[in-house]
Amino acid sequence: MKKILFYTHLYEDFPEIIEDIKSKYTEAEFLYAKNEEELKNKIAKADAVVWGHPKENILDLAKNLEVVFIPFTGVNRLPFEYLKNNNIMVSNNHGNGIIVAERAVALSLAVMGRVVEFHNDMKEGEWHRRYQSKNPFDLWTSLQNKNVTILGTGGIGKNIARLLKGFNCKIMGYKKNVINPIENFDFLTDDLIMALNFGDIIYVALPLTEKTKSTINLENIELLRDKFLINVARGEIVEEKALYKGLNDGILKGAAIDSWYNYPNAEKPYELPSKYNVHRFKNIVISPHAASHSFEGKKYQLEYTIENIEYYLDNGKPKYVVNLEEKY
Repeated sequence: MKKILFYTHLYEDFPEIIEDIKSKYTEAEFLYAKNEEELKNKIAKADAVVWGHPKENILDLAKNLEVVFIPFTGVNRLPFEYLKNNNIMVSNNHGNGIIVAERAVALSLAVMGRVVEFHNDMKEGEWHRRYQSKNPFDLWTSLQNKNVTILGTGGIGKNIARLLKGFNCKIMGYKKNVINPIENFDFLTDDLIMALNFGDIIYVALPLTEKTKSTINLENIELLRDKFLINVARGEIVEEKALYKGLNDGILKGAAIDSWYNYPNAEKPYELPSKYNVHRFKNIVISPHAASHSFEGKKYQLEYTIENIEYYLDNGKPKYVVNLEEKY
């Protein structure tokens, strides 16, 4: 009998989904740990664990463990060497890809439309309408008919492309291996310079690995002159100083960022997202790494995790398996 241990708030958030798999796989045992102490006590006999941030010292207790199910996409903080050495499979999922893509498009509309800037200024009585001048209105930028580059053509990138087709955009995808066409992408390239030159808007949707860290950096930030940068992936993919330079030197037309460099913790519950004062620029929209934080996003994360668990129970391995060498 396979024992599946859940250590995630999703277990309590969507009990009906858990009950469904329990009734479908009566030969399996489904366990739940509410805290780390319970996790330590129950993981020893588990064949699989649903756990977003596994720790080596606790994994050491899991003598039967075959697979760790990550209930979301990002796996950059996993103990890869430990998992490889102990022959533990890792399965993640792109269940929230459509939700993160929706947020990416919303962020681009906000920064290009100057929504936050106009909102804040109107609270002070500033209307951005100059009736006495020849050009009476401060203009914002439409997304219609723009050239778009999406760095990363996985679940999030594909959904960004699909949504942007409603704006009649021409879309270039940047990925490592360009072999087959991908729906909703007009062009594909493995040439970063070409990709950054093409788009009026650059969306970052890459996984974070050693190879993708600082994809946008001080050497190539100039290629983003008069462009908009949208990051819904990981902060380190855009070099921190390059983001600041792009805003401070007037290179970027605007930026909308959901993933950062500094994060709050128990000791520092309030934290600015960067060591540079990027939040003070008018042409940036900042978001607290919340692109997947909707009811639908969390529900999809669990549903796709359950799909992977079912596949594992039926076939002995998950449907989606992380490449521990490539780290995504």
